[in-house]
Amino acid sequence: MSDTEKSGRDNQGRFSKGNPGGPGRPRRAVEEDYLAALSDQLSIERWENIVTRAIEDAENGDHRARDWIARYALGPSPKVAEMGLQGALRLFQLAVDEAREKTVEEKIENRLANDRLLESSYDSLLKRY
Repeated sequence: MSDTEKSGRDNQGRFSKGNPGGPGRPRRAVEEDYLAALSDQLSIERWENIVTRAIEDAENGDHRARDWIARYALGPSPKVAEMGLQGALRLFQLAVDEAREKTVEEKIENRLANDRLLESSYDSLLKRY
């Protein structure tokens, strides 16, 4: 048996046909220990607090928070890959801006409704007296 046959590679160093391959990458013992330690310390409540803070920071202009949220919220979809990270962040910023506009519009509408209610109450009081 030749050396190339023993190694499972051809004379150009490539795996030869029928080579079963090796054992592969060793199990992630160290990574599993770190993940276990993280999951022991990171409760759902703590994770919710982290996410809430990230959203608040993103809404207040923190580009790193927007980046982090965009990566999780938009995921590795082909559309995001096509538009690139900057495009995805812009899309997220537009969504945040739209949410802010709706909040501002709702506040204005509520204020106008309250003003109309006060005006109508004032008019009805004037008619009484």
